[in-house]
Amino acid sequence: MYFEAHASYFILPSHMIPFATSLFDGPAKTWWVHKQLDYWVGTGPSPHRFRYLTWEEFINIVNEQFRDPTAMEMQEKKMFDLRMTNSPATTFFQKLEVLATKAGRRHDTDA
Repeated sequence: MYFEAHASYFILPSHMIPFATSLFDGPAKTWWVHKQLDYWVGTGPSPHRFRYLTWEEFINIVNEQFRDPTAMEMQEKKMFDLRMTNSPATTFFQKLEVLATKAGRRHDTDA
């Protein structure tokens, strides 16, 4: 990932999120222009400030907006259909982790 390769430049979410959103185009760019208005805070005569999201919050709202639920369901089905064969357990768990990530179930704790 780009952020891992250039970690010294992206220490804070206030660096990562503007860079990531600068790569948005079309509907994603339009969505972000309107969505970021939700993160301005302040009342009264004092200047309003932009409340930066955490990287995890940012990834979650982008996924909620743009991830295709049909594709996630297909990956989830593949995940549940996955069987351990003669392969080593590490191979099985690596495949399971990839499918769980694609299905949006990477950090699920519910059965």
